Amino acid sequence: MNEIKRLLRYLRGFEAYYPIAIIFMLTLSVSQNFLAIIIGQFINIALDNLETLKTIIFLGGINAVILFFSKFGQDYTLNYLSENLLIRLKNDVLGRVLYLPMHFFKNTQSGDILSRLTNDITNIQNFMRRGVVDMIMNTATLLGAIYIMVRMNLRLFLIMMVVLPLIVIIIYFLGIFVKKYTLLTQHLLAVTVSIMQEIVQGIEVIKIFSSERRESQRYRKSNNDYLDKKLKEIRVTALSLPLMEILGYTALLLIFWFGGKDVVEGRMNLGAFITFFVAAGNASTPIRRLSNLHLMVQRTTASASRIFEIMNVENPILKTQGTLEKESIDGTVTLENVTFSYDTGEEILKDINLHVKKGEVVALVGPSGGGKTTLVNLIPRLYDCTQGAVTIDGIDIRKFKLANLRSHIAMVSQTNFLFSGTIAENIGYTQASPDNEAIIEAAKAAYAHDFIMDLPRQYDTEIGERGVKLSGGQKQRIAIARAVLRNPSILIFDEATSALDTESEKYVQDAINNMIQDRTTFIVAHRLSTILHADRIIVIHRGRIEAMGNHDELMEKSSLYRKLYSLQFNN
Repeated sequence: MNEIKRLLRYLRGFEAYYPIAIIFMLTLSVSQNFLAIIIGQFINIALDNLETLKTIIFLGGINAVILFFSKFGQDYTLNYLSENLLIRLKNDVLGRVLYLPMHFFKNTQSGDILSRLTNDITNIQNFMRRGVVDMIMNTATLLGAIYIMVRMNLRLFLIMMVVLPLIVIIIYFLGIFVKKYTLLTQHLLAVTVSIMQEIVQGIEVIKIFSSERRESQRYRKSNNDYLDKKLKEIRVTALSLPLMEILGYTALLLIFWFGGKDVVEGRMNLGAFITFFVAAGNASTPIRRLSNLHLMVQRTTASASRIFEIMNVENPILKTQGTLEKESIDGTVTLENVTFSYDTGEEILKDINLHVKKGEVVALVGPSGGGKTTLVNLIPRLYDCTQGAVTIDGIDIRKFKLANLRSHIAMVSQTNFLFSGTIAENIGYTQASPDNEAIIEAAKAAYAHDFIMDLPRQYDTEIGERGVKLSGGQKQRIAIARAVLRNPSILIFDEATSALDTESEKYVQDAINNMIQDRTTFIVAHRLSTILHADRIIVIHRGRIEAMGNHDELMEKSSLYRKLYSLQFNN
């Protein structure tokens, strides 16, 4: 129930609607129970008295009007509240996701995150729409029906209650199974969403390798696993209704037998029996819905626990950020005795010491998996070093406010992400209100202006999801233009040209050379041809700096560098 209480906090500010919704629900329950009294009175006296019949019909008409407006008011207010809760919860969860640490995204499938943001929140919304009604209105209706039955015939009411312990036991155990299977099915649904997302994003690879059948089978298997567990959940849920029905039918037979005997033997008049019978019918629906409510609560708490599991993830980088903000920096970067390891505990970087002066161009080379990308990711604090410190202009980067630190840094990677929208929107992404002239100048600096002007709508060209309408080289130049517009003091290029053809590589390399002037630059590269003229080349192997110097120096003193050079240039 803690999850439910936490959910209700999202309705702060809407407290004025609570009494309105409750009044509508209570009015509706009273109107439904009043119908039992009207029917009983009709049986007892209305048929013998025309004036009384008119009065009862009149009251029945008023009751129908009250039922209509109560039902409308109840449904509208509850849907209003549930939609607001849904939007607030979605905004809050996504806002939380945006600030989660990078290791969370490396350890969590994107489909799982999307499933929590969609399916789990839908479960919560359904509870707010129907669960609250069942909780308040049906409880009130049940209490009203019980009051009428007790007034009509206490003995008959107590006889009918012999089935109540069975109902409570059944509801309890069904709820346990529903929560268990809800957690399983939501997890399996997340796996299915992840596979679907991979298929859509990797459709080109799938087609090239003719893997359609294999991917179809993988998706079918995932769906079948989900279906297997979902059917178990459905069976448990579906079992609750017939069980409630048969218990209600048993109670009905008890009413007919003992109530019928009382009427036949003169201990109860027919009108009182009919009133009791209708009240019992009014009670049966709330009991059934309250039993379903328990199952719904279990399903909702399961979904809420998955939502709040994300909300409870802490970002140690955010929690340890400082307050320092600087309008500009020189860009001198120093790594002092830096060691880094991921959650597994394996050290990716070991005792790294590196000092990079303002405006210096430093290239990082070495075999794959050596820790090059990890090293440059420490500079904008995408990760924090396990030991040691990273400083900029002699200041520990943990003293900076995180947004301010990153405002001085731009990164261009091998597979830059472009957003759906126009070219201008993607170049101007780093600015709140980018100037059109500034966007054009950035594109020119990135050697992107000419190909943009050849497009039908030029800077207003829609590039599609992830920039699918552009070539690899064009996407890289757009990414570089985006970085140029930020005007950073520190630049990081992580394999920015490794996936490009020769012509595209030339344009991108020219853009990089144009951009690195007077900026501290880190270039992670496998292609040595792109970094031969760097001020310094750092050779990293197995998490350590194996050697550093310019190209000629490394050819003399580093056997690993000579091997890499020889492999690429066939010497």
